[in-house]
Amino acid sequence: MINEIYRIKVYGRLFLLIILSSFLINCGSGNDDPQSINTDTDNDGIPDLEDECATIPGIAAFNGCPDPDRDNDGIANIIDDCPDAAGTADTNGCPDTDNDGISDNNDECPEESGIAELNGCPKPDSDNDGIPDDTDNCPEIAGTLPLNGCPVDNSSNIPLENIGNGVNLQPSYYNSGNVVVGWDLMANYPEITTIRIEIEPFVNIETAKQWLQGAQDIGLTVIATYHDAIDAGLGNNDKQNLINAANWWVENYSALKETGPFIVNLSNEWGNHDLTASQYADAYNDAIEIVRGVYGGLIIIDVPGWGQNVKVAAEASPLIEDENIILSAHIYEGAYYQPEGRALQATDLDQLANTGRPCILGEFGHDASADIDETGFADWKAIVEHARDNLNWPVLGWCWNGDGGTTMNMVSPSWAQNATATTFTPDPEHMNRIIDIISKN
Repeated sequence: MINEIYRIKVYGRLFLLIILSSFLINCGSGNDDPQSINTDTDNDGIPDLEDECATIPGIAAFNGCPDPDRDNDGIANIIDDCPDAAGTADTNGCPDTDNDGISDNNDECPEESGIAELNGCPKPDSDNDGIPDDTDNCPEIAGTLPLNGCPVDNSSNIPLENIGNGVNLQPSYYNSGNVVVGWDLMANYPEITTIRIEIEPFVNIETAKQWLQGAQDIGLTVIATYHDAIDAGLGNNDKQNLINAANWWVENYSALKETGPFIVNLSNEWGNHDLTASQYADAYNDAIEIVRGVYGGLIIIDVPGWGQNVKVAAEASPLIEDENIILSAHIYEGAYYQPEGRALQATDLDQLANTGRPCILGEFGHDASADIDETGFADWKAIVEHARDNLNWPVLGWCWNGDGGTTMNMVSPSWAQNATATTFTPDPEHMNRIIDIISKN
């Protein structure tokens, strides 16, 4: 009995020792240690127990992980060379202020577009004309791109007062332009002091040079006109057609000038009656700027509406930036005044005169097959005389040769009748009609 009681006491004490040991062990485990709970390995203010990126500093909004794109440029910080400055993938996340493809952090001229070979700086441009010295044929003198950095030569520009009365010529359509003009016969008419020559873009430029040279050789003031009847350049409102004319001048002016000085008529009869003043001015501002890359003299611009809508041209005049231009109207019995839906009248030309810009009648003529007494036809002769006598405009008759009809060629045969003719006689009716008008100043 005593032994049994003794065993119970021993076992009881052992059980208590086990329970007490377990309690002491749990108390010393460290799970309830305040220092362990507040551990922040990456020092980002977020305890490790709450930090999903415990070894990388981050922010609470991302549970202790870093913002994946701090500069919000769509490029993750981990691959962004400039994680705190927005950039593009092309520059590995870095900004490129001058858009030259070289990031600002690698660009020695971050505010000027440059090249990699010069560490982001532009090529030297001594004359500040926008053309680098290494491609500038005149690096010390400001010039234009079409002239490879050299300036436009204005030494031989024709003055306004040299434009007198005269005639038109259109050889382009006959025998590929290889025609005999009859310059000796033309020289017999001193009333002809100026000639306006129409050149289609399909004509070989060497052929066109022969026309200009012939006029130069008999001492005429030459107006050269881009004329695009094939590709709908006449009476067409497509601005690109006018830009095509300007680019043609850039390409061909230097070659044509080899014959001597002449005045540029930018494009024959661009724009129809529906063209607005702002559209007319906008198109010509851009086209004139292109031509100025090679030519600094007077530029003639035809009135829209086949040379007849004088109101639109007058309203556009203040919007046209270039001051060195001449407005040109074209007068025939079919001349129409769109604003009032009637035939053009002589005093309608006063709107052009009131712009203060120089003006001419670049074309005038009479188709003998037309009846000018018929209602709706313009009194073409009265209009021409008003321009000549009251407004003191030069007037240029249509035409010496080159009209496709039978009544408006000053010589016979016309090229339409015989493109290879070598001798000509005056057409008694049309020659006298034109000479009579241009002989009076």
